[in-house]
Amino acid sequence: MAKKRSSNQQLEQASRGELLSRLNEFVVNSLDNDFGLDFQITLTEQGEDAHQEVQSINFYIQLKASEEFAGEQATFDLATDDLELYVKTSQPVVLALYDDAADQFYWKVMQDYIWDTLNNETPGWREQKYNRLHVSKQNTFEDTDDLKDAVVASQKRIIRRQNMGLGLGEGIHFSSADLGELNREISSSLLNFKGHSLIKSQELMQQGNTEEARETLVEVYNAPKKDEGKLKALVGLAHTYNSLEPEEAVTIIELSEKAINLAQDLDMDGLGYYTKIHKHQSELFILLEKTEEILVSLKFQGEDADSFFAYYFNETLTELLEEKIRIFGKINDALNQLIDGDHLYEFIMSLPIVLDYMSNQIMRLTQLQIVDKAALGDDKRDHPLVEQCEQILDIVDDPEIQMLLGKSLGRYYYFTLEPEKSKAHFTTGIKGAEELGDEYTVDFLQELLDDVEDRPDPYEREEVSKEEVVEMSLSEYQEIAKDMLEVQGIDLDADSEDRTVDAVRLGVKDIDQTEYFRHCEHLRIRQLSTSPLGQWLSLHTLGMKMVWCKHGGAIESVNLELAFDGFIDQYCEGCEHHCPRPDDWEPNLSWWEEQAQDPQLEEFLDKREDPWAQDFG
Repeated sequence: MAKKRSSNQQLEQASRGELLSRLNEFVVNSLDNDFGLDFQITLTEQGEDAHQEVQSINFYIQLKASEEFAGEQATFDLATDDLELYVKTSQPVVLALYDDAADQFYWKVMQDYIWDTLNNETPGWREQKYNRLHVSKQNTFEDTDDLKDAVVASQKRIIRRQNMGLGLGEGIHFSSADLGELNREISSSLLNFKGHSLIKSQELMQQGNTEEARETLVEVYNAPKKDEGKLKALVGLAHTYNSLEPEEAVTIIELSEKAINLAQDLDMDGLGYYTKIHKHQSELFILLEKTEEILVSLKFQGEDADSFFAYYFNETLTELLEEKIRIFGKINDALNQLIDGDHLYEFIMSLPIVLDYMSNQIMRLTQLQIVDKAALGDDKRDHPLVEQCEQILDIVDDPEIQMLLGKSLGRYYYFTLEPEKSKAHFTTGIKGAEELGDEYTVDFLQELLDDVEDRPDPYEREEVSKEEVVEMSLSEYQEIAKDMLEVQGIDLDADSEDRTVDAVRLGVKDIDQTEYFRHCEHLRIRQLSTSPLGQWLSLHTLGMKMVWCKHGGAIESVNLELAFDGFIDQYCEGCEHHCPRPDDWEPNLSWWEEQAQDPQLEEFLDKREDPWAQDFG
């Protein structure tokens, strides 16, 4: 007997054919059904000679069909698992509903719908098996320009949200009743979390003796029995390393993996999920380091356009973004598991770990001008974890929680430009640290509080008057240049084989020309040109330089040291005019500008630039 095809199968096939026809101006690729999405679309622009120019922007389509969508809006029930997939996707996902009766498609960008509608109108949507969606019948495939605009806007929003860390904490909910219960259990939970055998290492950490604390923890870990003490020693050891340093982040990941396996063997789920969050935070910092290196390199190459958006169509950056979103999902899952398992203390202890990553990412990308400083205040109000942390501080009266959350919230608000809130939370953190007798943290938080008082905007460059600049010594100006580059996210001290970073280091090194001028009072140095990179960075010494003397000649190079060494070899040996300056002599910028305008040097340059200007006398 022949196999019959259902009307649903016929409708599905018809809808796919209609979609391919109506979106034929784009590049449309059908996806395997197991992927969970039906099509990947690449946007195009109409080029010259009726050719389509393929763009770098892609989006997905989830296609659903019905014989008819009655009413003013098209409604459809989608599985929550599908919605969870959409919100974790790094490219926009468009739900396309095909109405067979009207022979029409109605569409909606799902990430925007989830963030703007479901999160606000149905906060508990993740707890339902299905969610009903309403799609305007005004959005059709008749006008593909509207579709393109919505996709581009959503892609920008996805990138912005991930750069602000807004994907962290999505879907995490707890009640004030949960926290009230936690308050009653806080003493025993605190003791259980730390463990008697680790008290000494904690005290050493509070005194700032990290190495001694680490040695104590290693002793506990090396004990033969696989027990709770060994697990807590692993967790404590991971916290003695700095996840901001890539090599130490790798150590944290290795220690955390051992702790996660041991927690599973001991059925200590709370510590296991807590450690997973610490591990994933370290992974995120490694990704952030790689992202920052690529962004700096792209800026060096003169990439322009929409700096926030265009960079992320670099293939490697796209892969890093996708990996970041995947890790966000793992952190969210671990946070939810802590709540579901009533491991509320471990949940709260995890929040500073998450907040510290968010703050650092915002700070770095804002310094690089990838995140728009003007938009910081608007974007962060969407963040769920910040509200929850403040709710916890209002309800839970525990000095350690006050200290940790106060520190992390203070840093978050500082880097998102709310200095008054930052100061309030740092003050709360200091109060908690004082109650614990943690003098090391008190001093650390007081320094942070002083920083906010002295410089409310961490991204504001210190204004220096022109008069002050010209009176600076070359060495002082070199230090200013280093600070300016650091604000732009360029770490001159970091180990790197990037040729562009090496070029910047050379430009900075060549600012301080004091030792060359001390060699002889007749020597002049002139900056002949500044490279595009140097112009972009306001680093004028990044480019071709000339060393000249009226009694000798001239040598040019982008490397001042090489030019100087060559000049000495060629012109200075046995020179009767050699007149060195004292070892303590210091030139300032005003003097440097004057020597570069030496009339005889100007005359030399005029003749050099005009090949016909020769003296035939």
